[in-house]
Amino acid sequence: MDTSIVDEASSPSSSSCSSIDEMYDVFLSCSVDTRKTFTDHLYWTLKRARVDVLIAENKLRGPELMQAIEQSRIAVIIFSREYAFSVGCLEELEKIMECRRTLGQMVLPIFYDVDPKDVGKQTGCFLVYYHRVTDWEEMMQSWRKSLIEAANLSGLDCTESDGYEGTFARQIVDEITSKLKIACVDVAAAKRCSHSTPKPTALRSQSQQRVGLKTKK
Repeated sequence: MDTSIVDEASSPSSSSCSSIDEMYDVFLSCSVDTRKTFTDHLYWTLKRARVDVLIAENKLRGPELMQAIEQSRIAVIIFSREYAFSVGCLEELEKIMECRRTLGQMVLPIFYDVDPKDVGKQTGCFLVYYHRVTDWEEMMQSWRKSLIEAANLSGLDCTESDGYEGTFARQIVDEITSKLKIACVDVAAAKRCSHSTPKPTALRSQSQQRVGLKTKK
């Protein structure tokens, strides 16, 4: 696999363009079948590109995990054959899609050894495993909706790199850093706008001073 390091000089600096509520550049959502292989490769390629990336580990669950997802600028969902086998993955997916709708979070789906159409329809090699949980039918309906929504987003398919995982990882990193740079420009523009626009109280004060001067005349 390709182990070359991404050019750090051209990579975005997370500390210079993150808002107060954002703690991470990227949140990676993956299942166990890719965690120690492809996802690990992607994780370290992102780190070498100076991207602040987080993967949910066993110690990060419940409310803390949900908060970490909310505080990530981009959520990367690595759909693989065993992704829907995990309740944890499906809960992450649901939270990510919620953040996309309510917070405008950027979402990048990655299709690793699965067809995007199978993810949307939960057919072929991408099947949802039956989980013995309370309110199964209701939860399953919500998960299916999130799967369809995510599968219809613009993403990256591993078949585009002819099976070269290193090349595919670099493509993903390039896409992520490109999105982060655009986000940095937007944040910087917003900051300049907020600093340059006088506050209403200041405007009133200036107006009152002018009125006072006219009165003295």
